[in-house]
Amino acid sequence: MDLLGVLSKSISLSDYLHQHIQIISEMTQEEFTYKNEYAITKTSSNYYNEICLQRKIAADSEVSVLGIEELSMAMANMSPDAPITMRFIDSPHWSGRIYFTTGQELIGVSIGRKINPDWKTPPDWDGSLKMTEDFNNK
Repeated sequence: MDLLGVLSKSISLSDYLHQHIQIISEMTQEEFTYKNEYAITKTSSNYYNEICLQRKIAADSEVSVLGIEELSMAMANMSPDAPITMRFIDSPHWSGRIYFTTGQELIGVSIGRKINPDWKTPPDWDGSLKMTEDFNNK
Protein backbone atom coordinates (compact mmCIF):
# COMPACT_ATOMS: atom_id res chain seq x y z
CA MET A 1 0.00 0.00 0.00
CA ASP A 2 1.31 3.48 -0.79
CA LEU A 3 2.03 6.00 1.97
CA LEU A 4 -1.40 7.62 1.71
CA GLY A 5 -3.11 4.23 1.96
CA VAL A 6 -1.11 3.16 5.02
CA LEU A 7 -1.74 6.40 6.88
CA SER A 8 -5.42 6.65 5.91
CA LYS A 9 -6.12 3.24 7.45
CA SER A 10 -5.16 4.24 10.98
CA ILE A 11 -4.79 8.02 11.24
CA SER A 12 -7.11 10.94 10.54
CA LEU A 13 -5.83 13.32 7.84
CA SER A 14 -7.03 16.87 7.26
CA ASP A 15 -7.80 17.81 3.65
CA TYR A 16 -4.49 19.68 3.45
CA LEU A 17 -2.48 16.74 4.82
CA HIS A 18 -4.36 14.30 2.57
CA GLN A 19 -3.21 16.31 -0.47
CA HIS A 20 0.30 16.69 0.95
CA ILE A 21 0.67 12.95 1.62
CA GLN A 22 -0.77 12.16 -1.82
CA ILE A 23 2.00 14.25 -3.41
CA ILE A 24 4.65 12.47 -1.33
CA SER A 25 3.11 9.10 -2.30
CA GLU A 26 3.39 10.05 -5.97
CA MET A 27 7.01 11.14 -5.48
CA THR A 28 8.06 7.95 -3.69
CA GLN A 29 5.99 5.50 -5.77
CA GLU A 30 6.55 2.63 -3.34
CA GLU A 31 4.61 0.53 -0.88
CA PHE A 32 5.10 1.51 2.76
CA THR A 33 4.66 -0.38 6.01
CA TYR A 34 5.19 0.50 9.62
CA LYS A 35 8.75 -0.52 10.48
CA ASN A 36 7.77 -2.01 13.84
CA GLU A 37 4.92 -2.11 16.31
CA TYR A 38 6.06 0.47 18.82
CA ALA A 39 5.24 4.15 19.02
CA ILE A 40 7.18 6.78 20.95
CA THR A 41 5.37 9.64 22.69
CA LYS A 42 7.12 12.88 23.65
CA THR A 43 6.13 16.53 23.89
CA SER A 44 5.87 18.59 20.73
CA SER A 45 8.80 20.74 21.90
CA ASN A 46 11.01 17.63 22.20
CA TYR A 47 10.07 16.48 18.71
CA TYR A 48 10.38 20.01 17.32
CA ASN A 49 13.98 20.18 18.56
CA GLU A 50 14.75 16.76 17.03
CA ILE A 51 13.18 17.77 13.71
CA CYS A 52 15.20 21.02 13.63
CA LEU A 53 18.38 18.99 14.15
CA GLN A 54 17.38 16.54 11.40
CA ARG A 55 16.62 19.46 9.05
CA LYS A 56 20.04 20.96 9.70
CA ILE A 57 21.83 17.65 9.16
CA ALA A 58 19.88 17.04 5.94
CA ALA A 59 20.65 20.56 4.69
CA ASP A 60 24.34 20.29 5.58
CA SER A 61 24.62 16.97 3.74
CA GLU A 62 22.42 18.20 0.85
CA VAL A 63 19.91 15.39 1.36
CA SER A 64 16.24 15.97 0.57
CA VAL A 65 13.76 14.95 3.25
CA LEU A 66 10.16 14.99 2.04
CA GLY A 67 7.66 16.67 4.35
CA ILE A 68 10.15 17.96 6.91
CA GLU A 69 9.51 21.67 6.29
CA GLU A 70 5.75 21.30 6.70
CA LEU A 71 6.25 19.07 9.73
CA SER A 72 8.56 21.61 11.33
CA MET A 73 6.03 24.42 10.81
CA ALA A 74 3.20 22.31 12.23
CA MET A 75 5.24 21.44 15.34
CA ALA A 76 6.27 25.08 15.83
CA ASN A 77 2.60 26.08 15.98
CA MET A 78 1.67 23.52 18.65
CA SER A 79 1.58 23.90 22.39
CA PRO A 80 5.08 22.95 23.65
CA ASP A 81 3.66 20.42 26.11
CA ALA A 82 1.29 18.71 23.68
CA PRO A 83 1.87 14.94 23.62
CA ILE A 84 2.90 13.75 20.16
CA THR A 85 3.36 10.16 19.05
CA MET A 86 5.88 9.05 16.42
CA ARG A 87 6.16 5.82 14.46
CA PHE A 88 8.75 4.67 11.95
CA ILE A 89 7.64 3.95 8.38
CA ASP A 90 9.58 2.09 5.72
CA SER A 91 9.64 1.08 2.05
CA PRO A 92 12.32 -0.56 -0.09
CA HIS A 93 14.04 2.76 -0.92
CA TRP A 94 12.54 5.24 1.57
CA SER A 95 12.44 5.49 5.34
CA GLY A 96 10.95 7.98 7.71
CA ARG A 97 8.75 8.94 10.58
CA ILE A 98 5.13 9.90 11.01
CA TYR A 99 3.92 12.17 13.80
CA PHE A 100 0.37 12.30 15.12
CA THR A 101 -1.65 13.47 18.10
CA THR A 102 -2.95 11.21 20.84
CA GLY A 103 -6.30 11.54 19.04
CA GLN A 104 -4.77 9.83 15.98
CA GLU A 105 -4.68 13.03 13.86
CA LEU A 106 -1.69 13.30 11.54
CA ILE A 107 0.65 16.23 12.17
CA GLY A 108 3.16 15.42 9.44
CA VAL A 109 5.85 13.14 8.06
CA SER A 110 9.55 13.18 7.29
CA ILE A 111 10.60 10.73 4.58
CA GLY A 112 14.12 10.38 3.19
CA ARG A 113 15.59 8.24 0.43
CA LYS A 114 17.73 5.45 1.79
CA ILE A 115 21.42 5.88 1.02
CA ASN A 116 21.94 2.14 1.10
CA PRO A 117 18.66 0.19 0.93
CA ASP A 118 20.22 -2.80 2.72
CA TRP A 119 21.11 -0.72 5.77
CA LYS A 120 18.85 -0.54 8.78
CA THR A 121 17.93 2.70 10.54
CA PRO A 122 19.25 2.93 14.10
CA PRO A 123 16.41 2.93 16.64
CA ASP A 124 17.53 6.27 18.11
CA TRP A 125 18.66 7.77 14.79
CA ASP A 126 19.61 11.45 14.90
CA GLY A 127 19.39 11.85 11.13
CA SER A 128 23.14 11.73 10.56
CA LEU A 129 24.96 9.61 8.01
CA LYS A 130 27.70 8.88 10.56
CA MET A 131 25.28 7.29 13.00
CA THR A 132 23.77 5.19 10.19
CA GLU A 133 27.21 4.05 9.01
CA ASP A 134 28.36 3.21 12.54
CA PHE A 135 25.19 1.22 13.25
CA ASN A 136 25.42 -0.80 10.02
CA ASN A 137 29.17 -1.39 10.04
CA LYS A 138 29.31 -3.00 13.49
